[in-house]
Amino acid sequence: MKTKVVLLLYCFFIVACVGEKSSKKQILSYVIEAEKNALRADIYGTIDEDRRIIILDSKVLPINRNLVATFDAIGKIFIGNISQISGEISNNYSSDLTYTVVAEDESSITYTVKSSPLSSDDAITDFRVNVIQNGKTQVIQGAINDQSSTITLHVPSNNWIDNIENAIATFTSKGLVKIGDIEQISGITPNDYRHELIYTVTLEDSSEKRYNVILVSPQSTGLPVVKIEIEGGANAIKDKENYMPSFVRLSDASHPEYNFEGKEAGIRGRGNVTWTYPKKPYRLKFDKKISVFGLGEAKSWVLLANYRDPTLIMNTVAFELGHKLTFPYTNHANHVEMFVNEEYKGSYMLTEQVQVDKYRIDIDEKKDFFVELDTYYDEEIKFKSALINLPVNVKSPEVKNESEIEFVKIAINNLLEAMFGVSSNFPNNNYKDLIDIKSVIDFLIVNEVTGNRDLYRPNSTYMYKVENQKIHMGPLWDFDYGFGKKDGSSNQDFFYTEGMYFYNKSSTSESGESFFMQFFKDSEFRSEYKKRWNEVKSSISDIDIFIQEMGIYLQKSTIENKEVWTHNLDHADQINKMRTWLKERIAYLDTQINKF
Repeated sequence: MKTKVVLLLYCFFIVACVGEKSSKKQILSYVIEAEKNALRADIYGTIDEDRRIIILDSKVLPINRNLVATFDAIGKIFIGNISQISGEISNNYSSDLTYTVVAEDESSITYTVKSSPLSSDDAITDFRVNVIQNGKTQVIQGAINDQSSTITLHVPSNNWIDNIENAIATFTSKGLVKIGDIEQISGITPNDYRHELIYTVTLEDSSEKRYNVILVSPQSTGLPVVKIEIEGGANAIKDKENYMPSFVRLSDASHPEYNFEGKEAGIRGRGNVTWTYPKKPYRLKFDKKISVFGLGEAKSWVLLANYRDPTLIMNTVAFELGHKLTFPYTNHANHVEMFVNEEYKGSYMLTEQVQVDKYRIDIDEKKDFFVELDTYYDEEIKFKSALINLPVNVKSPEVKNESEIEFVKIAINNLLEAMFGVSSNFPNNNYKDLIDIKSVIDFLIVNEVTGNRDLYRPNSTYMYKVENQKIHMGPLWDFDYGFGKKDGSSNQDFFYTEGMYFYNKSSTSESGESFFMQFFKDSEFRSEYKKRWNEVKSSISDIDIFIQEMGIYLQKSTIENKEVWTHNLDHADQINKMRTWLKERIAYLDTQINKF
């Protein structure tokens, strides 16, 4: 009996000991190891246990950098709600850090890691760059901000800077100054200020400080730059008919392989309504075929102003959707900063001219045809269809007499007769033998997603046909009336809620609307449309990532553009509105299309 009592008491003792949780909590050591952080020397922390402060050796601490600390501790370590793992988790040491140490019994204490940045007296105290604008040398004084470790150079005007890629800085510093591995000598070493540059100052005690040097100019937004030299400047480009002689230069700091200069080209205006806006769109025609941004060689290229587009990327997004659907002959959007002579003209998009050519719409220039359905009806060779009055502007073949395009009239009128003829028995006839249904579906998906109401009229709506083949829709073009454009407004009013454009409407008032709505009266077409939508909707939904990336890419450019064209709205806000609008529209279309 006595043995049982002793055993029982022993068991109680063991359970009690096991159940008791420790209240011990302490940081025992703290170091920022050189090897793990690419530093010249270890940074040791002196622990003041009474005040629970860890003081770092500020003489060798690089500020405004993420660093990984290695420590020994009793208990679990947190900064805020984030668990800290020794030798793995990085933190920014530009300000004090508060560590929380939690014991087994959930009691806790805090330690504050103290660091003070290098004094500006120990780094760069004066910085300036000489630039040449309009033939005159100007000294640009850098604004030094030691707290953010930046030096900002504000150029007085946004005019062209000569030789910006070889500008020379004059600076005062007590330490060794480098960009990468290249030592910088004040007043001697040239650098390319189209990029942000990182200057590193190393003092005698091996301490370092880094500065981001930023020159604020349209030439340093990160976009390629197009400069057009023309006698008389932009005012010499008076109309859309007459090309003015010019020399064109392309400078791409990120892809110098695309650079060229001194290329002869004619330049004229382009567009319909867009030509009436203050910020003008242009067409370039080089004297010889030329590759731009690695694209196929051609003579004709266009510069779109996107004056009314508050995001500057509506056409860019539409083209990206076309590429996602592998839609034939879809244009490529290259955003550039544009100068005419020394004057900055704004943020533009350089893209291919929509035309028949080897690297554009690659069809035969005589046997095949390429037309534009457009109510402006301004081509020399044109006709209106026998049914529903579609305005057909013949782009190719290039002929002198309407009699030479009889084969074009026959093909289009035969299609419309099959679709709208009184005795055609649509859709139970041969209309699908006359037009490529997949091209119609992909064309409509892009225009439906973007809410492009230009198809109603129609305007800027293209078709092409190869001999002995079906008519195809495309390529895609002009989305200035898309993206929830407020009807009747000439302002930057976009992203209003819209329904479906071409399905299940009670009435039609315009020929383009009638033409595209007719397809949806065919149940087989609706079935194919739904099938294709479900194949591509995940890819289409990913457009949100593209828009976000483009918003970041154009961030600096939009600031410069707004300096010239002050009507522009807040760009970041408009990008977010576009993203929200497209997300909601794609979700809405998914519901509606899957009801087909």
